[in-house]
Amino acid sequence: VERADLLLRAVPVPAGQHTLTLTFRPASLRWGAWITLAAAGLLLWLWRRD
Repeated sequence: VERADLLLRAVPVPAGQHTLTLTFRPASLRWGAWITLAAAGLLLWLWRRD
């Protein structure tokens, strides 16, 4: 994977038919999901406690 046009990425491949899959899984997304679930659980617990 190479840099192209400052912000984009490019993958050089030879001529012909190819299938290319690029996947981006930032760790921050996983942390955000866990924090959101924990906060929702805490709010649910506080709401049900009353």
